[in-house]
Order: sequence, then structure tokens, then C-alpha cells
Amino acid sequence: MFQSFKNIESSPVKHVSGFRKLSIGTWRDAYDPSVYGFLSLDARPIDAWLKHVSETHAVKLTYTHFITRVLAEFFKQDPDAYAYLRFQRPHRRRHVSALVQVAIASDEHHKVDLSGVTLRELETKSIVDIAVEIRNRSVKIRDGQDPDFAKAKSALKTIPFWLMFPFIQIMGFVSYALNIKLKALGLGEDPFGTFMVTNIGSFGLEVGLAPLVPYSRCGLVVALGKTSMKAIVTPDGRIEAAPVLNLTGTFDHRLFDGFHIAKLVKFFTAACADPKSVLGDQ
Repeated sequence: MFQSFKNIESSPVKHVSGFRKLSIGTWRDAYDPSVYGFLSLDARPIDAWLKHVSETHAVKLTYTHFITRVLAEFFKQDPDAYAYLRFQRPHRRRHVSALVQVAIASDEHHKVDLSGVTLRELETKSIVDIAVEIRNRSVKIRDGQDPDFAKAKSALKTIPFWLMFPFIQIMGFVSYALNIKLKALGLGEDPFGTFMVTNIGSFGLEVGLAPLVPYSRCGLVVALGKTSMKAIVTPDGRIEAAPVLNLTGTFDHRLFDGFHIAKLVKFFTAACADPKSVLGDQ
């Protein structure tokens, strides 16, 4: 009787999201220069500050907006930290920018896909500006009214899986090594930014590590986990129950060394413990 020589009985997946297809074209090997960090923060000072600013300006604010604003302030004060590699040599960006990931409805088999809103010149924007821009851009993407997103989605659909990896490598080389805009593909100026922010708490995860995206030339990815009640020890030694926000950071060791990371952690901890002292009243 004939026996199959197949190691695994399988069949191709018929419906693959655009984000999954992009991932397949991005990574082939597991090696990279990633450095990982974790922070667990008492969320009470952040909650109080967000509530005050939100009520003052009549706009809904979230942890995503807060983390984006704190990171923007850090990079504003430390310009050497927002570099990218061009022909393996660090180049300093002129402005601070960020890619904030958002979930969008899909018209295909998957009900939800991932996209991102690129925020530019963040050194000039308040947390309210950030919140309004993310909201407005997200609505356009979800309603199919964002022309750049439509171009990028259309381009992804036309490329076969076996061409995704070389296509993305060429795209990254042209965009960053040659420094040429690819507007025809729906990519604006520096589309991935100085850093990326993703909220994995929306998936019910308290902690998770996000990967670096090689072709993006983005050296920092921050993931926000789900806030949960934990026992914490106060400075005077008391044990209290408090909401704790977990953050993880993935750093490109070619752009960030221990000195940069230590500065960021110190700045971040101070901003979360007393947001007003670092960010003011916005």
C-alpha cells in the first residue's frame, strides 16, 4: 500500500490578512539585534492626569496617547536617540515621528486587520493633538477614505507570497538607503517613524513583546499591556492594591545602547509618577 512521504498533511490557507502577508514577507530568520525591556507602573498618577486633561479639553484620552506623548517628549530632549541606519551608518531624523497601530475592519475573511497611523512632527504636538489626529485618521482608514492606505492595501493584494520578501527588501532599500519616497505605493514620508506603539492590552494580554520590523528602520517598539489590579509596595513600605500598567520595549541595539535605554527608563518612570511635572497641563 502506498505510503505518503509527506512530513505534515496540510493544505494552503485560503484567506490571509494583509498584515499576515506583510509579516511573511518581512521575516525569514529569527536572528536580529533586539534588546528587550519591561516596566510595571502604578497607573494611578497617569489616570488622574489623563482625567484632568480629558475633562479640560473635552476629548477622550487613553494610555496609548499618553505613552506616545511621553516618548515624543523624551526624543525631543535627546535628538541623538532618534536616528536610523542608512548604508549601515546612523543618520539623525529632523523630526520626531511615530507609527501608532490601530485595528480596522476587513472586507475579507478576517474581520479585523492591523494598520497604523503615522504621526509626524510630534515634538510640536500636545497629547490632545495626538488623540484627535489618531481618531480622525483611524475613522478615515476604517471608512475607506484614506487614499494612502487604499494604495498600500491594493499593492499588497497584487503581490504573490513568494515575491513578498524580495519586494519588501527592495522597498526598504529604496525608501531608506536611497531615501526616495514611494508615494505610488501609498507610503508617505518616513511612514514607520522614530518609534512604534501598539496596544496589546486590547487583546487581553498583560505582557507581550513586539518584534522589530527590519525594513522600517524604526529602532523602538513599545507594547502596552492590559491594566490589572496588583499588590504594590509604597515608598513608605505599605502594601496597597493598585492598577498596574505593564509596558515592554524592543530596542535595536545598533541604535540604542545601555546608556540610551537607562535614560529612557529614568525619564519614563518620572513622567508616569508625576505626569504634570514632565508634560504640564497640555
